[in-house]
Amino acid sequence: MSDGELTALYRRASALVFPSLYEGFGLPVVEAQRLGCLVVAADRASLPEVAGDGALLVDPTSADDLAAQVVDLLADPARAADLRAAGTANAQRFRWDASAALLAAELSRMTEVAARPGRSAARASAAAPPAR
Repeated sequence: MSDGELTALYRRASALVFPSLYEGFGLPVVEAQRLGCLVVAADRASLPEVAGDGALLVDPTSADDLAAQVVDLLADPARAADLRAAGTANAQRFRWDASAALLAAELSRMTEVAARPGRSAARASAAAPPAR
């Protein structure tokens, strides 16, 4: 599927329903939010942190509850508009250019530490503070 096709689907969807039990990150949530698509996501793994206040979080193990919450959300235009706006704002936290700049800065810092006399790359990496 092309980026254009995916964009069209998100923009035409009533909502992205993403009841994943495990996600390493949850990129579809951010993609949907960036394009103004409502998001209903699992209240598990990384999804609450990634979705922020811009998604309806549900128990993915209860299909009946999930379906009822989606129906309720779609029946409440004011709530849906608020959630859509919160999602669009949340998606701004995740930008490729900002992520690339943070990575480049950390790699540069590690290279400088490793280049100090008497330091090996392995020791520099081990001495590096945890990434933020």
